[in-house]
Amino acid sequence: MTLLDLESLVAELPELPLAAPVERAGLASWPAASEHVLDGMLLRFSEEYTRRANCANAYTSGAMTAQDRIAACEALYKAHALPPIFRLIGAWPQPAMDAALAGQDYSLADVTHVLTLELADFAMTNGTAQFWQQADTESWATAYGQSSGMPPWQRHPQLRILSDIRGRRLLCGPGSPEQPPACGLA
Repeated sequence: MTLLDLESLVAELPELPLAAPVERAGLASWPAASEHVLDGMLLRFSEEYTRRANCANAYTSGAMTAQDRIAACEALYKAHALPPIFRLIGAWPQPAMDAALAGQDYSLADVTHVLTLELADFAMTNGTAQFWQQADTESWATAYGQSSGMPPWQRHPQLRILSDIRGRRLLCGPGSPEQPPACGLA
């Protein structure tokens, strides 16, 4: 998928000017191994590592019925040996899809809240915490695995996603890289 395709799929919303740019940035910052467009939906496949990289994202109501879209997605995810996961984004409401999923015994798994902050206005108080940056992806992934309890089988797909991120990235965390309480990615 090209950037132009993504820009046409994730439409600008005049009433929410940050929605489309933030959504596109989120997709680009956690790239899937493969992506396909199906009737106004972006389907992402990535070795079952994280739901964000393995879900059907609904951006328009499409031409197909909601039931047909669900069935088509289920077949494609089954062909990739992945569970079908549907991501409905509040900025692009899909009431028919939401109702059809609920009618087929799908349930809400996670809610994500997207928050923004003008970094130029951000100032740390009591700056006594140790903060580190890691240029080496392997070391950061090890620190992440230690702090999150990530299962070993997820390491390969995680490293693939990290290596596929285009542009600048910051791998960091508080405390010591040897025993991090958490890790961050920007």
